Amino acid sequence: MEEAFRRAIRKMTGKSLLRLSGRPDRGLVFGHLAQGLSSPWTVALHEHLEAAQVPGEGFLGEGETVSHSPEAWRQCQAEFPALAEEFKIKLGEFREKWVQRFALDVLQSSLMQGRWLQQDEEGWFFNMRGSTQEVKDFYYETVHLMVGDAEKLVVMMTSRALHIQDRMTTVWHRESVQSPASKALPSLEAGLRDLEANAFRGLRENCSALAYRRYSQAFKPARGKLPHSPSPASVVRNIGRVWNPVGVWETGFLGFLQDYCDFIQGVVQLINEWYFSKWSLYLRGYSAGQLELFSARRR
Repeated sequence: MEEAFRRAIRKMTGKSLLRLSGRPDRGLVFGHLAQGLSSPWTVALHEHLEAAQVPGEGFLGEGETVSHSPEAWRQCQAEFPALAEEFKIKLGEFREKWVQRFALDVLQSSLMQGRWLQQDEEGWFFNMRGSTQEVKDFYYETVHLMVGDAEKLVVMMTSRALHIQDRMTTVWHRESVQSPASKALPSLEAGLRDLEANAFRGLRENCSALAYRRYSQAFKPARGKLPHSPSPASVVRNIGRVWNPVGVWETGFLGFLQDYCDFIQGVVQLINEWYFSKWSLYLRGYSAGQLELFSARRR
């Protein structure tokens, strides 16, 4: 995981990722996987594993490696890295587009049109007292479209990865599923898909919620007189200063954008790397001796 993604997670959620001090508890991991395995595929997997133990039939027609698919493997090694490069370009274009929209002059014009910037005899001020409804209205007029565009990229990555997965699965089944033993890995993979899909659905649906939470935390209810500035540009620079604490960016919105882009880029990369790693593992297959090892332990 890249450091930019770690920083973005900390900023978007307010929590840091804990570095694992040792290996995860294998019992807990397998327990979670077992609970997530769909019932029909659990039955199918059990039947295939039992059939694989039948002498002379369980590995009939298999070579040294079971469930290995050379064609699907080559497809995996080519298509997922290519997909990662494609989305690196898309995310760069997305970032560049919104950097332009959150530039000081463009943002100032937009806020003046929305009457968020007001002027009286004392100067210019930000016309918001920080009520819940005002924060929501301001969110929808400023970053809502950006968050929606980012979510579309996450959906697009997931859809493309699933499309590659479907095509590879067809090749895998055609090329490697022969004996009962060769059906074990495909059954395990199919049985865990619902668990996998639910995990990524939850991740995707939380993106917009995290964006709004971080956004709303920058606006506190105003007490007394609203602060004034000599120019509208000064007012705009001070909005969302919590997103730009050291003044690196021209506006606070650019700071928010950079953090959110780093977060979305990390999520997109995580999805791609998950499917790439998953299929790199499955399509290697396994040796007959590995299954015999589990059989010997069970006896």
